[in-house]
Amino acid sequence: MSQENKQKSLRLHFTDDEAPEPAMGKPENKPKKAPVRPDKAKGKAPTEKVPALERATDAQAGKTVARLHLGEIPKPKPSDKLMASLPRAPVKLLHQQGDRQDGSENDGGVGNVGVEAASGAGRLGERVFQEGRHGSQRAQKLRPHRQTEAAEKRPNQASSGHSRTMVTKTSSHKTPQGKAPNASNPISRWRQRRAATQQYAARRAQSAGASAGARTTEKVGEKVARSFRKNKKSLVTGGLIFLMFAMVMNAMSSCSPLVQSAFQATVVSTYPADDADMRAAERIYAQAERDMQNYLNRYKQYHDYDEYHFDVDELWHDPHALMAIISAWHNGAAWTVDEVHGTLIMLFNKQYKLIETVEVETRYREEERIGTGTRINEETGEVESYTYKYYVDVPYDYYICYVTLINDVLSHQPVYFMSEQQLGMYAMYMATLGNKPDLFRGNRYASQLKDPLLYDIPPSALEGAAFAALIEEAEKYLGYPYVWGGKSPTTSFDCSGFVSWVFTQSGVLNVGSLGVTSLYGLCTPITPEEARPGDLIFFEGTINRHEGLSHVGIYVGNGMMIHCGNPITYERLSTSHHLNNHFFGFGRPRLR
Repeated sequence: MSQENKQKSLRLHFTDDEAPEPAMGKPENKPKKAPVRPDKAKGKAPTEKVPALERATDAQAGKTVARLHLGEIPKPKPSDKLMASLPRAPVKLLHQQGDRQDGSENDGGVGNVGVEAASGAGRLGERVFQEGRHGSQRAQKLRPHRQTEAAEKRPNQASSGHSRTMVTKTSSHKTPQGKAPNASNPISRWRQRRAATQQYAARRAQSAGASAGARTTEKVGEKVARSFRKNKKSLVTGGLIFLMFAMVMNAMSSCSPLVQSAFQATVVSTYPADDADMRAAERIYAQAERDMQNYLNRYKQYHDYDEYHFDVDELWHDPHALMAIISAWHNGAAWTVDEVHGTLIMLFNKQYKLIETVEVETRYREEERIGTGTRINEETGEVESYTYKYYVDVPYDYYICYVTLINDVLSHQPVYFMSEQQLGMYAMYMATLGNKPDLFRGNRYASQLKDPLLYDIPPSALEGAAFAALIEEAEKYLGYPYVWGGKSPTTSFDCSGFVSWVFTQSGVLNVGSLGVTSLYGLCTPITPEEARPGDLIFFEGTINRHEGLSHVGIYVGNGMMIHCGNPITYERLSTSHHLNNHFFGFGRPRLR
């Protein structure tokens, strides 16, 4: 018997009648791998911090103070759309021209052209890099959520084998261009153009020196390299960036030192965190404010007092001030939202003071009582008892609750806990809004970049040597941002710091560094009709919970003043918001 026949004879065959039932057929193959448990996959999803309020009570003082802390909840899945591209409108970087070693000054016109070109190149490179990188970042953030969805859908994948196609879009925003100021004569136009270009961000970046710029550039390079390693496709984007930057540098090789300085100024004055992290930090801070407001709205539901008194400030903050403070507090280093939770708590507790005070008074109320007595019945002569009503004053505890919420404006806080260097960095970020003025578009509390109003002072007013010296010094700082407590170009200025610096540095009057009230003490009060260029103009009540004098500017004649608003600018008194029931009077400094 052949081998083939042997193999056939060993097989077991059934006739049609002997065939087994269909249900007894070959069992289906079992899956080789156990399915991933959805609950286990969800455990890998990222979490995020949410703000909550906790209350600490001082039993001896009878006061309760609210504090902010953060808890963890599962982080929501990011949107299926790619992040919007960076704003495409150009951001003006005004570069201050430094003096040469021989004492001569660089030409302002050439400086403006070089700076604007370098700024445009920097923005173009940043936008291309960001758009190439965001795809990689989003893929990393969606990975845990996709694992969770896959685990939940895996049992039904055999029957529902279909795929989805995701359509992505990118959006862009445009920023309107500012209008060029008018000038009446060539000398004034040259002087005002030169003054307006001396912006705070460029000066701070230039004073930091080449070493600081090199360190910052090195950090940016490392960050770019890490991003490229995460996504090999980013190498193509990197090549495009290099080619574009090389072409721009080759076109402007004649002004390469200026370009390098401008590029460093752009890098140093840009927020060091990613847009997603900054928006997440803003959401956490805003949520804490909403929780505080909800707590106050339902305060009577949570407590049981006899009487309530509320003195509550509005809860608000400038998101750009928040980003500038965080960035400066971390010395300009890159940060993520997970790394700044402690900073957010610290800032919230510095800005808001919730004070709950309960007073107990002893009061009296009249209460009815039932008394009993005996008397002799005149008819029977028997002794009988009877009841009667009477009233007594009963003491009781009456609880009065005073609730006070103080909003010490967020932008006022840096001067109290930052070093001079950090305060200068904060001012630099506020001067440029981190080169991202549209980051919080639609937020009514977000700062806006404003070009300073320029003004041609009549030549007749400049004939006075003292006033001419004041204006020459004051116009150096047009465009500098308002910084609470600032008193020098290093930290920028507030209103009294600006006036004190101008008077002292111009040599007109050495006043040191004085507040508004002290400056008024150096003046002789005069009427508005007596006011002349060089006098000071004072306002009161412009700051919440601050009584008395609160703002000062230098009067320049014709109903105009120069003052540290936001930014330092000329302003017409007839349109100034400070004159809305806040005008106090004029004062003439007593020159010694």
